[in-house]
Amino acid sequence: MTSSLSPLLSSIEEPVQSSIQVTVNEPIKQGEGLNAYISYKISTCTSRPQFAKSSFTVVRRYSDFIWIHGHLSALYPGIVVPPLPEKLLVGRFSPEFIEGRRRALQLFLQRCCLHPELQHSEHLTTFLEASEEQLQTFRRDPRHAAPNAQRGALFQWLDETVSTLSSTWIPSVIPLPKTPADVEVENMMAYVEGLEPIMAGLHKHAHGLTKRAREIADGLFEFGVSFTLLGKSEENPSLQEGLSHIGQCSDRLSNLAAEHAEREALHFEEPIFDYIRLVGAVKAALQKRHEVRVAYGTAVADLEAKEAALAKLRKHARGASVEGEASAGGE
Repeated sequence: MTSSLSPLLSSIEEPVQSSIQVTVNEPIKQGEGLNAYISYKISTCTSRPQFAKSSFTVVRRYSDFIWIHGHLSALYPGIVVPPLPEKLLVGRFSPEFIEGRRRALQLFLQRCCLHPELQHSEHLTTFLEASEEQLQTFRRDPRHAAPNAQRGALFQWLDETVSTLSSTWIPSVIPLPKTPADVEVENMMAYVEGLEPIMAGLHKHAHGLTKRAREIADGLFEFGVSFTLLGKSEENPSLQEGLSHIGQCSDRLSNLAAEHAEREALHFEEPIFDYIRLVGAVKAALQKRHEVRVAYGTAVADLEAKEAALAKLRKHARGASVEGEASAGGE
């Protein structure tokens, strides 16, 4: 089953011939209070022909990343669009969270630029090289809007109402025959559904390990401080030296343990959580395919119902015509 899922994941970061390097760095807090946000500098070096320059830098905020992700998802339905890091309402300005988000945003852009289809997106190209004013102009242009992106709340409500009425009046969705691709997609979805809770449990335990490692580092630091203070309070020079030495060793062990905990979080816990995001992206792509298939089945049922109604009307019209001719002949 893993082999059937691997093409979906490998397509996210399939190498391309022309090179491109994208980095996200220098997160800076902008504004104050409720209007505060973090801006990121995006630097790109590339030899791809769709870009006007080979090297350029722009500044973007998280809401800009949400925009490009939403448009890629809408314009490329069925494709596994690389996931974004989650929003956070509390603690979003902490250094640890900002650095973690920076790494995740950089990984998102790198995956998009290496994707065999997403890398050709005009939206992605504009996101990477346009100035702030050019990007806002591009976003306001209706020609660059994603499907249904410019439709207001009223139109969205009308669409939902029509959909509800259609599902009410159409007797049932035509059971479409399953193709080999449908069977494979169902197997993928079953695999992903089973994989998601396993990965969530794995991340929970990985987070527990890194948390425990940080607690050990803090404990060693406090242990060292206690021995250092105890050594200073002793009058015996030999005992004072021994206790201070234990404190210094404990302090060095604390630094090593803290470094180990950070490496464990970076290279073990974070990749597991990133894989959970990828699983969610795969589920979203498969769900879009399912929605299209259901819509197709509904359309087929609607068409057959209308064809049956049309045939009934034509039959009634022919019957009325025959009766009219018979009446005319009798006269």
